[in-house]
Amino acid sequence: MIELKVPTSFGDCTSRQLEFLSRLLLLELPAADIKVRCFLSFTGLVLVKSNPALVDGLLCYHFRHKLHGDFILDTDRFADMISRLNWIDQPVTLFDLPQKIGSAQACNSRLYGLQLDAWLMLDLLYGRYAETKDAELLDQMMAVVYTRPGELFEEGKHIARNARRFKRIAPWKKHLVFLWYTAVKLWLMQKYYYVFAGSGSGDETPVDEMIMGLISSLNEGNVANNPVIKTTDVHEVLFELNRKIEYSKSLKSKTTK
Repeated sequence: MIELKVPTSFGDCTSRQLEFLSRLLLLELPAADIKVRCFLSFTGLVLVKSNPALVDGLLCYHFRHKLHGDFILDTDRFADMISRLNWIDQPVTLFDLPQKIGSAQACNSRLYGLQLDAWLMLDLLYGRYAETKDAELLDQMMAVVYTRPGELFEEGKHIARNARRFKRIAPWKKHLVFLWYTAVKLWLMQKYYYVFAGSGSGDETPVDEMIMGLISSLNEGNVANNPVIKTTDVHEVLFELNRKIEYSKSLKSKTTK
């Protein structure tokens, strides 16, 4: 008896499974096709016949497994297994980046330790790439996320140069970085709700306004502090700003009662 297991989320996938899924997503196939292809790849099954056939009164698909030989799966169980991959066409959830690409090391997959100005650059490039699908912007995202030992961000002075090292990386591997940051940004927006909540109208604060707000809220009126703030861990900055906004809103709430 073959025990069939499939990942339950992006975070449950291996690096190889993530790359396979990323490749399919880039092809913009229908979600149902992607799920079936992922099911076959993740379980190691090969579909022998595309149409089901009657076996002991049940409609079944015929498969072959490289270790276990021929294998049948009735249509109901097959549909149940495919439904376990419904997370594929839902908003992407957190997963870990591949640790290395060549000699370049990934930043922390939750951005801990990444300085503020590097995150601001990453977010800006992400937004531009989402709009334009310009491959050079994705390479520049890669250059922020993956750095060589001893390499400093230096306000992004060498991003375009460093991005060239990722030009020949397979597109689906680079697309994984886009998917990863999509999930991380959603997580940040939930974790630091007040920073991203804007005016309360339900609209997201424009990026340029948010950047100015981040800096001006934390420099205590002294622009000389800006360089220090920009090199501070992004989570430290967002936590402090979130705390300040939450406190300010609680005071306003009390005064209006």
